[in-house]
This record gives sequence, C-alpha cells and structure tokens, in this order.
Amino acid sequence: MKKVKATNNLIQNGDFEETKNTQWMYSLTGNPIEVSEEEHEGKNSYAEIKTTQSIFQRTFFHPNDSGTITLSIRGMLPVIVSVMDASLAEPTVYWSGEATPDNSNEWKVETLAFALGDNLGSDLCLHFQAKWDQNADATVDIDNIKIESEAGAVINNGDFENGAASWTDSLTGSAIQTSDEDVVEKNHFARIHPTESIFQRHAFKSNQSGTIKGKLRGVLGATVAILDASTPDAKPYWSTNIAGSRTDFTEFTADFNLGDVDGQDLCLHFQADYHQNPDEYVDIDDVSMTINQ
Repeated sequence: MKKVKATNNLIQNGDFEETKNTQWMYSLTGNPIEVSEEEHEGKNSYAEIKTTQSIFQRTFFHPNDSGTITLSIRGMLPVIVSVMDASLAEPTVYWSGEATPDNSNEWKVETLAFALGDNLGSDLCLHFQAKWDQNADATVDIDNIKIESEAGAVINNGDFENGAASWTDSLTGSAIQTSDEDVVEKNHFARIHPTESIFQRHAFKSNQSGTIKGKLRGVLGATVAILDASTPDAKPYWSTNIAGSRTDFTEFTADFNLGDVDGQDLCLHFQADYHQNPDEYVDIDDVSMTINQ
C-alpha cells in the first residue's frame, strides 16, 4: 500500500492505485490505459494497543477547525479517537469519534469527520484509546493516520515507519513501542513502450504556472508536455524531456509556465522516447501537479 500523496494535487489517480482506471488514456486509441502491477516484500510498522491503553500525539488545532481523520484499523477492539488536552490530569475532550475494526486480521480504513468549537486548550493532542474488553489480551492495531484539516492541522509519522517518533504512551509518558510485520506490497504504475503515450485531461488556463512531479523507471526517458488532446501532433504549449536509464523509480520535478492557451481540450501528456527495441519501456508513477496561485 502506497502511503504518499501530494498535497493539493490536481492529478487524479496519479499513483495508479485505482486499477479500474478511467482518468488516464492512451493517445493512440483514446481508451483508458491498462495499469501494470508488481509485488515485492517489505515491512510495515504500526501501533498495537491493548484494552484500556492509549497513545497520543501533540497536535496544534485552530478554533473552529474541521475536516477528516483517516486511519487503518485491525483487530478486536474499537478505538475512541479524540481531540483533547494533552497534559491535564482531567483533560477536556473537544471532539471524539469511534473507529471500529472488522474483528479480523485484515486492515480496514475508517474515516471520521471532526468539527471543533471556538474554545480550545493550549496543549492539545490527537488521542487514540482502545475500548475496554474483559479479555485482557485483546488488542487493536492502528496505522496510516492522516488529518485533512481546513486550518492545516497535521500528523507526523502517521504510518509509524520512523519508529516511535512523535507518539507518546499515555500511561508512561514515554515514546511508544511500534510493532513490525512482513508484508507483500503491491505497486501499480503505467508502462509505455517506444512511441506510445498516455494523457490525462486538465483545464489549463493562459499564463498559468506550476510544478509537475512524478517517478520514472526504465531504459527510456519520456517527454512531459501540456498540449491539446484532440490534436496531439500539434506544437505543445509546454514540454520537457526527462532522461531515462533508471534502474529503480526515481523522482523528477518539472516547473512549467504557460503563455496564451487557446486549446479547448488540454491535457498532461507523457510520450515515451523512441528506441529501436520495441520491448524497452518507461514506467511512470506517483504523478502530481500543483498550480501556483
């Protein structure tokens, strides 16, 4: 499971994890592309909480903030998720919700909507409390914690991949102990061969500027362009070539600055470089685009 998403990303399905893709098209046919898949072994870190145990992370919340809290949950116990005072003996709870697992070994994604009032404490935290159970050995695992906040509240190390950084055990006041497991991870991406190309439509405007990011892998490079999807052979409004010969996925960043744009059917376009061997390819993943305001 890929965990990185671009903030304010205007590209849909840029990580190609929606395998029933409808956003990316082949230039030649106009049909949705077929997403490629690969598997590799890896490790996943997470937090295991026993009944009545709790963990928290100090987080700055603004009055009247609202948004969503998303987490992956697995095990036997529901979890009470709260925004509350971090250091008081009798903390005030400013918001709480409940995330419930499926009582199985499978991860379940839960999303909770939160809304805060205008009277908040000065030392706040996002708090996770396992509900009581008569079975003292019952546990719940949590992972991939994210906040989407109107006022910009953030969680650090929400996937626990950097150990216990930022997370505190409520009982001891010390850093938590994370757990690890071996996993088989799937990654999805787009693969194109010499002279093939793919695109995604976007309503670009005259004089817009911004940044395109992504990852490439393979012998071939690719030309990234902004052009008219209905006439892909016409001169692009902007383009740059990203070099190939990449054994592993490596990141690229390209800044664009448009002049006058008169096309009505514009797109972000990836064209594989020519190669005399038709079996060579370039793989594309984690595409994001932000526009300067």
